[in-house]
Amino acid sequence: MFAILLAVGMATDLWQGHVLDFKTDPVALVRDGKDLQGTPQFTFQREGFKYHFIDQNNLAEFKAMPTRYEIQLGGACGKMGALSGRGVTSIYAVAGGRLYMFASQSCKQTFMENNDKMLEFDYAPPRVTEAADKKGKELAARMLRWTGAPTNIGPVMREREYDYKTTDHVYKVVEQFAWNFPHGYARSDSFDGASFGHVLGEQNVFTSKGKADKPMAAQQKRAAERERNASYIAGLYAVANGGTLFGDGDLLSVYHNGTIVTYEINERGVVAAMTSMMRHGMEFVEVTHTYTSWHDYKGMHLPGGWTVTVDGKIVDTISDVTWREADKSLFQPK
Repeated sequence: MFAILLAVGMATDLWQGHVLDFKTDPVALVRDGKDLQGTPQFTFQREGFKYHFIDQNNLAEFKAMPTRYEIQLGGACGKMGALSGRGVTSIYAVAGGRLYMFASQSCKQTFMENNDKMLEFDYAPPRVTEAADKKGKELAARMLRWTGAPTNIGPVMREREYDYKTTDHVYKVVEQFAWNFPHGYARSDSFDGASFGHVLGEQNVFTSKGKADKPMAAQQKRAAERERNASYIAGLYAVANGGTLFGDGDLLSVYHNGTIVTYEINERGVVAAMTSMMRHGMEFVEVTHTYTSWHDYKGMHLPGGWTVTVDGKIVDTISDVTWREADKSLFQPK
């Protein structure tokens, strides 16, 4: 599935053809709470948007502090998250001193009422006690004896096929995640052969309909990194390759690149469950995968099935997951 995604090259100017006009002055809106139309005389282009300002002073302030005033999430719908489709430039709001766009008025309303649960965040590096450090190393050694250490695993892909039923159609879905450690990552979701996803690699891009579609803004790239980091295999790689370890009882946690992944490990080193912050539906929440089956890949135990628990309730059951070698070209769109 991925093989066709990256066959088409991106233009030298990655944002060419993807720039939208945002005609409300973002500085007046965020700083002063004033909804004022800017002028074509004072504009500035940044990560897919051409911003308009009422005067030179507001333009200068935006240039000095762009991350404060720019549209957040690369313009993706605030409710749907940074890796979703773009919102509409006419539907926007300020929340927590930041500017967001939305796909609809209902998305805007839901976000304004619940954005504390929808906005993603990074963890600060933890302060680990001597006892927690010792226990973490102990649990890590036990875990890696059973799982196998992915130090030289190479590019690897996780794949699942299933039917997704709506009221009037059954979609054939192919879900693929691929890693090229330490940083490369690609995801593709295909519905009846129509695919979309995103890639972290030589270029960081969204993909759709079999093509490299458009570049990622910085916040979208960070969201893709969080998605990558919160996975079982990325956490395992961090356990084996220098992540910050800390343990308590049968729980081993590893901090890496702003993410904390926690594994429940039994006496034999078998991983019973994994918990991490990830996007589930519209919310960024703590999700637990409790493993039900395993797949052997290059001398490693990798999960083949699990239940998904959110807020103490099982919300999904995953099965028939397979693992195979991934093509390095996935991470190098031309």
